[in-house]
Amino acid sequence: MSESTIGDAAKLVYLVDRLENVSPQVGKTVVQKMMFLLDKKGVVNYDYSLYHYGPYSPAVGNDLNYVEFLDGVEIHWIKNEGYFITPGSSAASLEESLSVEEKGTIDGVVKNFGQMRALDLSLLATVLYFWDRFEGDADGLTTAVKSVKPQYSEEDIREKIRLLNLKFFGKSG
Repeated sequence: MSESTIGDAAKLVYLVDRLENVSPQVGKTVVQKMMFLLDKKGVVNYDYSLYHYGPYSPAVGNDLNYVEFLDGVEIHWIKNEGYFITPGSSAASLEESLSVEEKGTIDGVVKNFGQMRALDLSLLATVLYFWDRFEGDADGLTTAVKSVKPQYSEEDIREKIRLLNLKFFGKSG
């Protein structure tokens, strides 16, 4: 595991720790989408592809398994409910390597998006995945996202665009 990946794994542990009492359910989809948001903030560095539930990185899944091995997180599967991820016994020691700035950015993303359900984060992350291609153009973004996520209404997509403008990019209007 490379040094940058070890750092990203520590950020993953910190993220799970921060989400514990905020997220309705900290599962694998939530972790994937929150890590994608952190990637777009420049805090972590993963490669993503677009899958059914939005941007996905196999490396995030690998790091999640790695930090479970290190007791940084605990992962439990509950039939008909999904995965539940909680901080592990080594979480605090793994988090010590993070800078104040890294923790602050993670805290900000958790504050702004941590209360969202996995499906809402999936749509939000998909909008952000296409964002650069359309330079934030709401019409182009809505059309692109609707083409890959037809189950969502245009209004749902536009609401996520507004949310990203306000809480991710810090722009009003």
